Amino acid sequence: MSNVLLNPYALVASEDTNRGVFINTTSNIEYIDPTTAGNAQTFGDTNIENINGGATGGNATYGVAGGSYTGSLARWSFAILDSSVDWGDMDRARQDTSGCSNDTLMVIAGGYASGNWWTWIDSVSIDGAGSASDFGDLTVKVYGGASLSSATRAVFAGGYNGALSGITTQAYITFASGGTATSAGSLIGSSNWLKAGCSNSTIGLWAGGYNASDQIQKITIASLGTAIDYGDLTVGAHNGGAVSSETVAVFGGGGTDEMCFKDFTDSGDCSVFGDLS
Repeated sequence: MSNVLLNPYALVASEDTNRGVFINTTSNIEYIDPTTAGNAQTFGDTNIENINGGATGGNATYGVAGGSYTGSLARWSFAILDSSVDWGDMDRARQDTSGCSNDTLMVIAGGYASGNWWTWIDSVSIDGAGSASDFGDLTVKVYGGASLSSATRAVFAGGYNGALSGITTQAYITFASGGTATSAGSLIGSSNWLKAGCSNSTIGLWAGGYNASDQIQKITIASLGTAIDYGDLTVGAHNGGAVSSETVAVFGGGGTDEMCFKDFTDSGDCSVFGDLS
């Protein structure tokens, strides 16, 4: 099961329902409470075409996902099961993107379309009508990258740019202004394509990667710089997902049904959280 993540910002899940969401490549949505270990439960379907390496974001009320050649965006209410609808469109249709958000704006970066990979960054208002627009560019063309965010910054890292090991590039934009991303530090290791990213308000974690890496890397969002080794997943994963609360990160999917978790302040290895279906 290959999963994408919902909203790697702060609670990731709705602050009202405390739900974090994983979406598989057939567009089925499952949810967990990131603060309580256990198996995922059925939420519903995205009601758009199959998501392939999709970008995701959200706020306390809504979650958003998209990533296919048609460019559709789905949106759902966290409080209502099976509430996802075909909500809008990316500015430029593509798959294998990365995405993250603050409470108002979701950004969608990189991706693969027309036989090439791209630097494009789109943005869309989470509470708006669903029409994304051009918001800037990454520093390099890439697809299958990872992203995470704070209330003010969106951070992008890794991805495919010609080598299966992925690139070590790390860059950020601000939600206030967008524009061309600014390079800031780098990833470590040799498996930086198809990683998952998540964060709380200050710390970001990159996890997994090509060929089922189990490595977790940590950054401080305000200062960035070179990531540091920060423990291991319980099972290696690539193209997996992650959800988080302010205290706990939960990783799942990416070739395994097992989910694992760790505290943001803990530099050790993850522990088993439960299973995806």
